[in-house]
Amino acid sequence: MNGEARIVVFSALLFGLLATIPPLIGMSRALTRSPVPTVSVVGLLAIVAVTIVLARGAITVATRFAMRPAPVDAIGTRD
Repeated sequence: MNGEARIVVFSALLFGLLATIPPLIGMSRALTRSPVPTVSVVGLLAIVAVTIVLARGAITVATRFAMRPAPVDAIGTRD
């Protein structure tokens, strides 16, 4: 699960950051007349951290739910 989760999180970060470039350039040109947006390093790291936490959390919950035994199968087993 860890390998697949890393791929999904990396893909989410990559495509999410790439998708935000055109709107950021447009806003930057409208506000500052410069095509280079000003994004603080702390803000970018916060966005990356929140993305990682949300993606890993969603993957973990979905995997645990999918991998749990069916109730019919769990009735006959002993711990």
